[in-house]
Amino acid sequence: MFKYIIIGILGYWIIKRVFRISAAVNQEKQTQSPKETKEDRHGGDYVDFEEID
Repeated sequence: MFKYIIIGILGYWIIKRVFRISAAVNQEKQTQSPKETKEDRHGGDYVDFEEID
């Protein structure tokens, strides 16, 4: 009987730990995604040139 209690507590602790780690990873992904800015693919700033008549 005591063995089942220990196994249950250990299983609960492992599952709780896994969900906590996965929640932290998901939160980290969400904080990095809105980082995009208006730059071209080569890393320079966008310049809007005007035509001169």
